[in-house]
Amino acid sequence: MSKLLNYKFAHHHLHTEYSPFDAPVSLKSLIARSKELGYKTITVTDHGTVSSWVKLASQCKGAGIKPIFGLEAYFVPDRHVRGGIRNNHHLVLLAKTNEGIKNIFKMSQIAWSDGYYYDPRVDWDLLEKYHDGVICTSACVSGILGDTLLSDEPDAYSKAVVHAKHFQSIFRKDFYAELQNHGSDIDRAYTGVAKIAKELDIKTLATNDVRYLTKGAANNQETMMALCLGKKIKDPKRIRHDNNQMYLKSQDEMIEMFGGPQRQAIQSSLEIADVCCGELQFGKVQLPSISIPQEYKEDIDYLEALAREGLKQRGKAGN
Repeated sequence: MSKLLNYKFAHHHLHTEYSPFDAPVSLKSLIARSKELGYKTITVTDHGTVSSWVKLASQCKGAGIKPIFGLEAYFVPDRHVRGGIRNNHHLVLLAKTNEGIKNIFKMSQIAWSDGYYYDPRVDWDLLEKYHDGVICTSACVSGILGDTLLSDEPDAYSKAVVHAKHFQSIFRKDFYAELQNHGSDIDRAYTGVAKIAKELDIKTLATNDVRYLTKGAANNQETMMALCLGKKIKDPKRIRHDNNQMYLKSQDEMIEMFGGPQRQAIQSSLEIADVCCGELQFGKVQLPSISIPQEYKEDIDYLEALAREGLKQRGKAGN
């Protein structure tokens, strides 16, 4: 049973206004609606950014709700490979501990500075280096498991199994296979994901990829997507979602969708809500420790040397 008394489900895949292409949801309205529905935790997993975290921590504290800090990262096997079409996959990372918060921060920073191609991207290398204190889930049908299963590749299922094994080797019991049910044709990918999870003894996790707060707000999200793409709402060729189910569903609605044989996916949501205890540290200076080479007498001398080297690399060095 969950440590959170009278708690039946927790969302762990949710977008806000900090995912501007995806979600017309302010943190203030999200917290208010979550309280209405009786939720005791809020997990935010915006696309490619952790910029909501400070505001989330502050507003959740005032509302008496436990924040869980997440990121829906853009994943590629090798972040240094560039060229060709946009070809990344989604991957959800959740901070389990304070170390996890630092590691997700680090991966996000490197993704922007060293992995950017269309989007800030993480890869196997970063996951292997910075997985401590982090829970990882396979994300939606745009994750590498879903993308592979929906592809026309030969041996697609076998390839998806290989990917799942790689995640499992890194995160061990902290890797979860996400399941969603929006009534869309592409949801067939989750049948394969569930099969892989059973085959590899990976726990499943029920989520809803929340992008708006109520079913009636689906049109607002469609309008936002059209505006971001510079398309007309009536354009039949624009990117769209073919359902109105990606809203903040109640605990009972989620249990109704994932009862019976998939009940374990509900239980996983409670386990994650319980174990995630990472907190942002406020009220004290948190600067990195820098080792200064002995040949520099003062810190400022080393800083100047680094600045000049950077200018030289950019072909802008002067006297």
